[in-house]
Amino acid sequence: MADYRHLTEDRPAAGGEAMRWMAAAVFLQSWGPVAVAVTVADVDPLAFQVWYMTALTLVYVGYIGATAPALLQQLSPLRWIVTRIPTAAGLRATVNGTGWAMFAAAARYLDTAVVTVLAGGWLVLFVVTRRRQARRRYRPLTGGEWVLLLAALAGGGLVTLSQTEAGILTEAAAEVLWGVALAGGAALAWAWLAYRFQLGTELHGLTAGGVGRGTLSRPVSSEVACVLAVSAVLNLPGVALAAAAAAVGGGSWGVSAPVGVVPAAVWAVAGGVVGGLGSVAFRHANLSTRTLTVNALQYLRPPLSLLWLAVLVGLTVARPTFLWVGAAAVVVSNALLHAAAFRDR
Repeated sequence: MADYRHLTEDRPAAGGEAMRWMAAAVFLQSWGPVAVAVTVADVDPLAFQVWYMTALTLVYVGYIGATAPALLQQLSPLRWIVTRIPTAAGLRATVNGTGWAMFAAAARYLDTAVVTVLAGGWLVLFVVTRRRQARRRYRPLTGGEWVLLLAALAGGGLVTLSQTEAGILTEAAAEVLWGVALAGGAALAWAWLAYRFQLGTELHGLTAGGVGRGTLSRPVSSEVACVLAVSAVLNLPGVALAAAAAAVGGGSWGVSAPVGVVPAAVWAVAGGVVGGLGSVAFRHANLSTRTLTVNALQYLRPPLSLLWLAVLVGLTVARPTFLWVGAAAVVVSNALLHAAAFRDR
């Protein structure tokens, strides 16, 4: 049975440190929609998946090499991860790696801002799944905290919709429905990140008693490395399939299509590097606390993404009321959840 005593031995980390990691994750991950917006016209969604996820995976490998090199030096952890792919958890964890392909595809039918809010529902599904998987690790969310999480989600939606002049039903019905379906698929795929956490924490436990016996110690960084190892391996099938499909389909790779002074592909790769660093921070935040309310800060991502989009793409606020009401809901909800997290220390 998993041992989570390292989370209670240093209780201050459960509040302040986790919040700092999550704040870094929010800032870094908020650039993902920008990478999509500036490349959507020049890079096929499948090619975007290859560029973005390859760069992100290399960031993971770099972190593992720096914090838990034993995972790269032994074959037993790799074999264990591969044997988990055919399981229900393994298949869902593998699908998690396809989320950005669906997000980029949805952005070809809907405004990137609208896709951002539709895909933003992933976090509630992630929190629900993660709580069910690790009841001993995380304390239950209270009714009030669930209300605040949903309020933050609704606020993020209003902020995003403030950027859209007439909503998503102004496009051709078929395109709208297809875009909504793709955005919903991205949300579901990202929510299944919970299964990468599940497999990674299992691997971490086994490195002390089964797979790679004695390989790792108990610090949070080694547990993060195990979750990233699972993620890196399970990213490979999606990247390989996307590369093959993009090659067969003849889609643009963005190598010779400049966006500004650099090829579009460079923006996709840069997005993957920044997103990879954000993903590392997100894992640190969730693995160094006993409360899932730290994830509420993620609802600040849509407003930040819209800020970057407004600066780089030239968006304007079409519905100021939505912006102010939504921003207030996000800020107030996160402030209250932040306070609750520190009371748990």
